[in-house]
Amino acid sequence: MIHVILTPLTTKIHPKGFSKAFVDAFLKTSEQSSTTLSYDSIGRPQLSDGRYISIAHKDEVLVFVISELNVGVDIERNTPPSKQLIETYALNPFTPVKDWCMKEAYYKMTQDRQYDKVMIPKLSMPHIEIKYDPYYILVLVEDHDDVKIDIFDGESIRPLPM
Repeated sequence: MIHVILTPLTTKIHPKGFSKAFVDAFLKTSEQSSTTLSYDSIGRPQLSDGRYISIAHKDEVLVFVISELNVGVDIERNTPPSKQLIETYALNPFTPVKDWCMKEAYYKMTQDRQYDKVMIPKLSMPHIEIKYDPYYILVLVEDHDDVKIDIFDGESIRPLPM
C-alpha cells in the first residue's frame, strides 16, 4: 500500500526542520509506534521498518509518502513557473508544474543527480497526481494500485475529502 499523508500546518510551526516530529507523531497515531524516522548519510529519510518514505513541503503544507515500494514526492503551488525556468529545465509549457514536480520526485526516488537532464516525455514512470487547492502534488512510484490519502493534523488522521 502507498500511504500519502497531507499535513496542513494549522500551528505556527513551519515544516522545515519539523518534518521528523510530524512523521513520528503520525507513526505513533497510526499504530506503528515502533517505527522511527531517521536520515542516512546523504540526508535521505528512511524508516526503521524498511519501508520507503519521501517528504516534501511548501508554504504551510507538509506531505509525506510511506510505501513498501520506492517513492518520491513533490509539492508546488499550482501556478505557472517563470518562462526562464520552463526553458532552463525543458518543461512542457502546458504542464510546467507537473513536469517540475516529476523532476523533483524523480530525484528523491532515485537520488540521480542528473535529474535536471531528465526529459519528462521520456520518463514513463507511474505517478499519482493530487490537487489540494492551491497546491499540486505528484507522487512518483514503482506501482500504484492501492493508494490511501489522509490528512493528518498532528493529533488525528482523517481521509482527504476528494
